[in-house]
Amino acid sequence: MNGTRDELRGAKPDIDALVAQWADRLHVQVKRVQIRSMRSKWGSISTAGVLTLADDILRLPPDLAEYIVVHELMHLRYPDHRRGWRVSMGMVLPDWRERDFRLRNFQTVSTT
Repeated sequence: MNGTRDELRGAKPDIDALVAQWADRLHVQVKRVQIRSMRSKWGSISTAGVLTLADDILRLPPDLAEYIVVHELMHLRYPDHRRGWRVSMGMVLPDWRERDFRLRNFQTVSTT
């Protein structure tokens, strides 16, 4: 895991609050939030509402972490990235494309 257990434990309440805020706003239900090491993606969400976030999210600027959370939660309403997903993202995060671009170019610093 890239983050220490203390870092993860300390940041978890902030992540949980962000998820709760956006879940309420998007009218979706998240059953559980877990943070763990992920090599190839920033997050995923199951149809059962289990949100998994990469521990590297803790190293991101807050607006990029927010984008990841909203992106994943939107998949509870739209399972793919088709027009409905994109239009809805634009309504709740008008700058989502810019954030996506920045995220794709963001390099985390590994402590290993």
